[in-house]
Amino acid sequence: MLVNEIDASGAEDQTAAADPVVYAIPLRARTSDEEWDQTQRQLTRTLASVLRQTAGDFIAVVSGHDKPALPDDPRVIWLAAHTEKPTTAALGSRDKTMKRKAILEYAAKEYPKGFYYFLLDSDDLLHNRVNSFIQETAHANGYYISSGYFFDVSTGRLALSSPKNRPFYKSCGSCAVIKFTEDTLSKASKMNQLFELTTRHATIPESAASIGFPLQEIPFAAAVYVLNHGVNLSSEQGKSATQIKHANAHAIDSDEEVRRILSYF
Repeated sequence: MLVNEIDASGAEDQTAAADPVVYAIPLRARTSDEEWDQTQRQLTRTLASVLRQTAGDFIAVVSGHDKPALPDDPRVIWLAAHTEKPTTAALGSRDKTMKRKAILEYAAKEYPKGFYYFLLDSDDLLHNRVNSFIQETAHANGYYISSGYFFDVSTGRLALSSPKNRPFYKSCGSCAVIKFTEDTLSKASKMNQLFELTTRHATIPESAASIGFPLQEIPFAAAVYVLNHGVNLSSEQGKSATQIKHANAHAIDSDEEVRRILSYF
């Protein structure tokens, strides 16, 4: 299914009673003014893509050490981190996980009856029909993204990542939605088991299925992995070279088509 062929007819009428979606956005700690300015610019784009969702009940929870400029919107929540700031890229991965866990614990208090927990990095983008699709279909366990885009901002090149060439979830952490129910939230061991799935995004559909918790594939290109903007943890750890190579080797030729696709994000 192409990005502009999503059938969301009637979604606005069907999503009122659906469980809310919580977008969990960990934010890297401030290290310099220049880096912080870029971090905030990327976060602004990410939050804009969330707030452009066409339907459904959701909040975006941003957790970090340093409070950024945030949209004046009640659906955007700031959650301060009180742990020690990471000093290396390796510690940055642990810090990211801790912030995601803090967001999960916040959501559990806000929505004790259940919610969809969506992993979203602070520099990636969502298709504007993602939220309506989740709440319209309301899968019992959650979802994963196998098709999305790699966008190299340094060159302006955009390439499709899909099961046919490179499944999106193997490259980008903004790829999983886990359903937490009232029953799950009442059992710490089960809650931790499901959270553990989110720390292994490259195998998340297989790992989820192996514990009897199969996820549904979102059937369209649902996210954009933004590359080469200068403040990406994966880049600092040397993990995004393959994605950058893919974005440039398989770039969409038409500038008009690139603009059309990005208009959904």
